[in-house]
Amino acid sequence: MQLLKQVLRRRFGRYWFKVLSDNIFLRYLVSYINLMPFKKPYAYILLGGHGLGLQAFMSYLDEMKAKPREIFAYDFMYPFVFHEEFDGIVIDKMLDDSFVKQVLGTLKLRVPVYQIIRDPISVIKSCYNIELLHCFSNAKIQENREKMLIHVVKDLSYLMFCFTSMQKSVQHITSDVTYLTQDLIGQENLQNTLNNFADRFGYKHIELPKEKSVLKGTAFPRAFPYIFEINSNLFGLFIEGREKRHCEIDIFFDKRSIFRERDYEIQKIKDLKIRGNEDYPVYLARLNYDERESMANLGDVESKTKEIIESILEVLEEHQKLMLNEDQIMDMLCRGGGI
Repeated sequence: MQLLKQVLRRRFGRYWFKVLSDNIFLRYLVSYINLMPFKKPYAYILLGGHGLGLQAFMSYLDEMKAKPREIFAYDFMYPFVFHEEFDGIVIDKMLDDSFVKQVLGTLKLRVPVYQIIRDPISVIKSCYNIELLHCFSNAKIQENREKMLIHVVKDLSYLMFCFTSMQKSVQHITSDVTYLTQDLIGQENLQNTLNNFADRFGYKHIELPKEKSVLKGTAFPRAFPYIFEINSNLFGLFIEGREKRHCEIDIFFDKRSIFRERDYEIQKIKDLKIRGNEDYPVYLARLNYDERESMANLGDVESKTKEIIESILEVLEEHQKLMLNEDQIMDMLCRGGGI
């Protein structure tokens, strides 16, 4: 199984599954691998979605070596996902797909389920403000905000208030359910929540910084990694832990490049401090550098870096102005006839 995976990855790159999935037949072919037997055992299931604090909570589980694993890649299932080394199954969307139900139906081990929940209007707000970054190049965003909001509510597969149907999808492998409210994963109670989780499954406690919470939402990290080129040399601006992700502000990248090979050899050049975003330290690095190649002038690289950072901050400032709060969302949805 691992040999086949390595061959496909070598041929198509780190995101070979997405390259293959551009063909509808191959999409189902690679996904059907998950029906194969001899799946790895798992210790827990985590249910969540965008706008719930799922990614932040998973980052803490990673830190305590709880090895959570998302099983979906956008709107289909990662091939080989149940044959990898992980402790927890993470489900971040509810797809009305008979194949997904069939695959989940092959799982037999009953384990504790943790489900993150939040009020629907706050979930809509978070998803809308993320989607805003994904189509920031649209010059008519200001006048189309209401239209975009309706699109978010009706069309986004990762908009999660399907709390009961998501739980029902794993009911046959559930031993008990623990609900993680926003209060339980907020700064005041998060330490206790993580300690209880660690004690239950035998992980080591981690100590949270008392002066800040990474669960506090911000668009800043979504601008990274930012990859650029000078004199045929590749460079990148990275935030620790996001090296294998992609920039989510559409005007800063070619959407077709998202799933290209991203197994960069990263050589850090220097750490950067960005005003107002000190909680998210950025660093400058060269990528895939070959000593036989001529190195770009460091002064030119730093000058370009400064220009990029200024552009990112300008866009994020504009994004802040276009974001919607709960009252605005309620008003727009009422004018549009409700959800």
